[in-house]
Amino acid sequence: MRFTPLKSLGNLILMTLICLVIFWIFMALRPAKAATVLWPEVPPTVLFTEPGGILVDHVKRWIDLAASGQDVEIYGPCYSACTLITAYVPKERLCFAKFSSLNFHQVTYMGHPTVPAAQYTEWMFNRYPEDIRAWLNKRGGIEKLPLTGLTHEWWILWANELWEMGYRKCEKETPAIVPMTIYKRD
Repeated sequence: MRFTPLKSLGNLILMTLICLVIFWIFMALRPAKAATVLWPEVPPTVLFTEPGGILVDHVKRWIDLAASGQDVEIYGPCYSACTLITAYVPKERLCFAKFSSLNFHQVTYMGHPTVPAAQYTEWMFNRYPEDIRAWLNKRGGIEKLPLTGLTHEWWILWANELWEMGYRKCEKETPAIVPMTIYKRD
């Protein structure tokens, strides 16, 4: 038999198409569990006690997390700038465990915990979803938020209230593994 490049190329294309058709038939008929063998699920990001901190650091973190497509499980208090997670990660990708909470206060200037930064408090407020803004307004709005540097007080939005707003309850009360968060300073 004589080798002809054109005929061999045609056979290669035909075999490739047949393999693709078989693959797509397999994918359409596979059981749901088969998908995790080929494409394992991305594990959720798990948050425990989140202390808050510098706004721009948290905004970048939440934007990156939102872009990752990961679900987020919150198992403890989420303080201050951490609460902005509700502004960036979609509601359907967040869940709150029984003892979790969002903890709000006025923004202050770095190094000056008794000096309110009203423009940044307003900036944060305007980024929250409508249900969180309504909850804050019901308590008197951003003008009445506690200045934590003076009083160590917080407005606390508990998990049961978040569930009533339509946020999901985490399936497990505590995750199987306690992850460690490592922060790298540049």
